[in-house]
Amino acid sequence: MGKEIGNGSYYDVAVIGGGAVGLAYAIRVKRDHPELRVVVLEKAEEPRFKIGESTLSVTVEHLLELGFTMPQLRRLFTIKSGLGFWYTDSATDELVSPVDVCNTEETFQVERRPMEIALTVLARSCGVEIRSGTAVSAGRSRLGGPDPVLVMRGSSGAADPVHCRVVCDASGPASVMARALGTHRKQEHINTNAYWSHFRKTASTRIPGWDAPMTHHICFPQGWFWFISLCSWESSPTPDLTAMIGALLKDRRDEEDMPDRQEWASRFGCTHSLRVSIGVSPRSDLDYSPSGGARERFWHYVDAYPAIQEIMRSYEEVPDPYQGKPAYGYLKEIEHYSTSYAGEGFLSVGDAAFFVNPLFSKGLAFGMFCAKEAARATAGHLKDPAGGDFAGYDRLLHSVYRALSTENEALYRSWASPAGFEQVLMAKLAGALPEVRNRADGLVHEDVPYRLLAPRHAKVFTDLVAVTRDAGSHPEDRSPEIEAVTGRYLEELRTDPETIEARLGRFLTYYDDNLVRHENAAEVAQPGVFAAVACPGCRQYVNATLGRCPACGQDMGPCLTSSPVSDAAEGGSR
Repeated sequence: MGKEIGNGSYYDVAVIGGGAVGLAYAIRVKRDHPELRVVVLEKAEEPRFKIGESTLSVTVEHLLELGFTMPQLRRLFTIKSGLGFWYTDSATDELVSPVDVCNTEETFQVERRPMEIALTVLARSCGVEIRSGTAVSAGRSRLGGPDPVLVMRGSSGAADPVHCRVVCDASGPASVMARALGTHRKQEHINTNAYWSHFRKTASTRIPGWDAPMTHHICFPQGWFWFISLCSWESSPTPDLTAMIGALLKDRRDEEDMPDRQEWASRFGCTHSLRVSIGVSPRSDLDYSPSGGARERFWHYVDAYPAIQEIMRSYEEVPDPYQGKPAYGYLKEIEHYSTSYAGEGFLSVGDAAFFVNPLFSKGLAFGMFCAKEAARATAGHLKDPAGGDFAGYDRLLHSVYRALSTENEALYRSWASPAGFEQVLMAKLAGALPEVRNRADGLVHEDVPYRLLAPRHAKVFTDLVAVTRDAGSHPEDRSPEIEAVTGRYLEELRTDPETIEARLGRFLTYYDDNLVRHENAAEVAQPGVFAAVACPGCRQYVNATLGRCPACGQDMGPCLTSSPVSDAAEGGSR
């Protein structure tokens, strides 16, 4: 608890926002320095539904550091083994130029509500105070400068202000700190919108590779669609789900002794079902503006592309997916940043700091990375405010945002043709895959994930933006210029000893170890370092090394020597 000081209470650290990244930051600060008083101020009464996300290896590493175990993650979420990409345009009913990265590691597709409940349980268990239903009034608070004071919205101003030494803004897209200080900015070059809902899979799409446990992306000249398969707990009341997750997090048994997901759900009266989060993220400057709202905009993009129309015949809408909330969600001009990420008495993390279009699952991956770096910077600042490294944290986030935003712009501008799409995508994947291999093998990790700030890697995307940006709002096929940039980079990678040793063909279905494409995937097929198989009982994918299914408890013995089962339709409650 915070120390009472007349009107209000005093903490060492106050966090605005109780989402996944803010809670991760609070847990790290408190665990590393138990003597510090840490409070999280969350405006919502309880964790709410969010879109649904895929994770990368770095995200799972952070979750394990925060206190999860792999058996616990397997009970709450669905498995993910990679990322799949296809290209289409309005002139064809086919998906072309498939590119994927797979069989590298066991990660997960996560629903944010159970994740945030779990992180709330972990935070409270280590002594973080969490005040739900508590919104900060930025206009009446003292956010910048020494000795910040936070005043709650709806209070008298004299009642219960929170005094602290450091404020961490983890308020998500609200960006409370940046907006209050006038440092919030929208991306100027390419911004994007998003429209989405939840669906059930009712039949196979008959697309090779589609039924593998990957996050699927379909890119087209204006943007991209995502398909993320989730285990949804949305129909479970929060008290029941919180009780189940609390008990699950206390259970540290190994995989073979841990009850399966269905047992946990039954014990606490919870229900869950398989759903697919499907959304589209077009460029803002090219977005269509029909009459109507998010639903009409979503289906406009489905109807505009015959290949996507065909895929959507295998899915049906989930009635009332968000328990009385609108069935379709939307966000406008989602990419934003700040001109300052830290200063006297404050810093920002996650989406409150910046947000870049989530292609490649960047949100949680770099949000969790920033939370760890922010916790480290906070500890140094509180120990020695004059010598603490908030300035270093600020520089780091500026560098990370610039690199992520440049990559994002290069990708969007390459989608005028399938050739440009594939060339830029392969530059991104091939540059990062050696580190993915290193993580899978437990080797030394990079300071910034996925070689993002490596000079050679960063220069490629800066050069790609330079040769495509003058097209403005009119997508133009610049694949010859693009290939001149990416070709040099890929040739360097082919001869790099680390790339040769990594044998990247293990993780790319259509490419060999020399990064040469083969249309016949069987010609270059080789085992990766991770494999998933479909459970014969519930049809959900399972780590092939497990003896039984974490979801339903089915004995997996007969499946462990077989190929992954394809064309598995997802749907129904489990």
